[in-house]
Amino acid sequence: SHKHWRITYRKLAKPWRVGVFGDSNLDVTTEKTYGGLLVFIISQLFDGAVLEDYERSTFTGNLVVSSSRKSQRAVQNTFSAETHAAVNAFDFGRFVQLMLYFIDGGDVRPKPSWPDLLREKTLQVNHQMILWTDCQSLVDYLLSNRGSPQERRLTGYLEILREALALG
Repeated sequence: SHKHWRITYRKLAKPWRVGVFGDSNLDVTTEKTYGGLLVFIISQLFDGAVLEDYERSTFTGNLVVSSSRKSQRAVQNTFSAETHAAVNAFDFGRFVQLMLYFIDGGDVRPKPSWPDLLREKTLQVNHQMILWTDCQSLVDYLLSNRGSPQERRLTGYLEILREALALG
């Protein structure tokens, strides 16, 4: 139960970070997948700032995007569902990073292609993204140097997450 959580919006001190949490639920009885995400602008991280301690971490931040819906993707297992949820959350987080970059006076005219925006160092430097997940097998896979996943169609999605980790 999360009844003890409350949301209060406050002015945030800089530097800002973008905090992103993506999650999914694979209902094996109905074979449907549900996904959700939260995107925060964070001004300060407190205890539990490392990946393994996300359940105990606290931060000062404002919720800017939330979504929960049934997924249209057919998935075979929890790892696949969690991978899709993490990439979806990352996409929303990248959008928020781009908007913050624009607010800070950055040039966001549509001259670079999307892959170039992913690699744009100034977006990473100005507003670091922190991506949380509750899928330990996804974390283990991304931090290892294992080859292609069993489900080949996940390869591109996993590369997006690996590249994001490499960029910091």
